[in-house]
Amino acid sequence: MSEGKVGSEVVDAADVTDVADVPVRVADGCFPVETLGPGRRLGVWFQGCALACPGCMSRHTWDAAGGRATTVGELLKSWEAALALGAAGLTVSGGEPLAQPAALAALLRGADRLRRARPPGGRAGRDEAEKNEATPAPLPDVPDVPDFLVYTGHEPDEVPDRLPEEVWAALDGADAVVTGRFRVAEPTDLVWRGSANQRLVPRTPLGIRRYAPHLARTYPPGPRISLRPNGTGTGANVYGVPARGELRQVERALSSTGIHLTNPSWRP
Repeated sequence: MSEGKVGSEVVDAADVTDVADVPVRVADGCFPVETLGPGRRLGVWFQGCALACPGCMSRHTWDAAGGRATTVGELLKSWEAALALGAAGLTVSGGEPLAQPAALAALLRGADRLRRARPPGGRAGRDEAEKNEATPAPLPDVPDVPDFLVYTGHEPDEVPDRLPEEVWAALDGADAVVTGRFRVAEPTDLVWRGSANQRLVPRTPLGIRRYAPHLARTYPPGPRISLRPNGTGTGANVYGVPARGELRQVERALSSTGIHLTNPSWRP
């Protein structure tokens, strides 16, 4: 496991003047995802992770040169479309989002503009979003305001010795974060967390309203993940935080129907 500082790409969100043009590498994006936060959400997985936690189910997201290159503007188009379909929130995972702090800050900033421009129950508008860019007002206290949840393997006590303050600041736009390395030997039943050391931390008034009821909530019996075709005709993606042994159960169930997995991302 690498304990070094995260890269040299450090850009304060206040310095990002055109979020649409900020480059980003991503592993995946999907709507709706219902296993990584409350409600039907847009999930975005950043590419690249130097933490390399043993037992990670997403080894395909580790290589910083993997995935695909795109721009924050393209991700915001997906967010705008998800809002139009009633998205309850945006979840950013990976990989390690803080390995691309400029892109993360820009994505959260642009996504915030679009959610502020969205009428209650309605469609976001880019013109209104641009009006909200300069001095955002507090978000309205209404039930359907979408929230932002970000997963990071880092923790606050790594700042500043192992993680620059500027990198951690990329999380400023998140309403809630899940922090901490995945530890395969410390399973948990707490929702949306992969191991017992990980913490779900609300960071804004919206985050407190949305996530306080879930801080100590445990998973009900049943599947914790969803399996969907990935559009290639021969592959599938797994979304969610599996229970210990759940991925093996999925493999066995598929095998019993004649479907055999090759190169699953959770195997070394």
